Amino acid sequence: MINRDMQEYPEHRINFFKLLYALNHECFDVFVALPPQLFRLIVDAVVWAFKHSMRNVAEIGLDILKDMLSQFAIYPDRSKAQAFYKTFYMDIVVHVLSVVTDRNQIMIAGFSYYADILCALFSTAEFAIAEQLNPPQSNIDYIYQQISETF
Repeated sequence: MINRDMQEYPEHRINFFKLLYALNHECFDVFVALPPQLFRLIVDAVVWAFKHSMRNVAEIGLDILKDMLSQFAIYPDRSKAQAFYKTFYMDIVVHVLSVVTDRNQIMIAGFSYYADILCALFSTAEFAIAEQLNPPQSNIDYIYQQISETF
């Protein structure tokens, strides 16, 4: 219903992402326990939210992402956190950068929201990701290379 058109049912859209935020914040263990293909749907929904043309939806999407990154940074089962980073980290970075570099989209939620997310992502790369994202390279070199290829 809300994924066919970006403008219809704005109240459903906002409330759906508020629910997703509440579930992520309060029931994070349940999200982490989901099979990878179902958790991918959650991550895709968050990406779809922060790329949305409605300011409220984009801001909620960024709040979900920031909360998700914070939760994984302190998650007791480091293997689950590392699996998340290995599977989703670079996709998230590329999607965030695609919004930041799109002058039409960056004005929707504002640069400061995205700057906070980028700061969290880069901090995660430096301090939280222990597993190599691309084995022949260090994580920092790999991320630098991917970002330069994106631009």
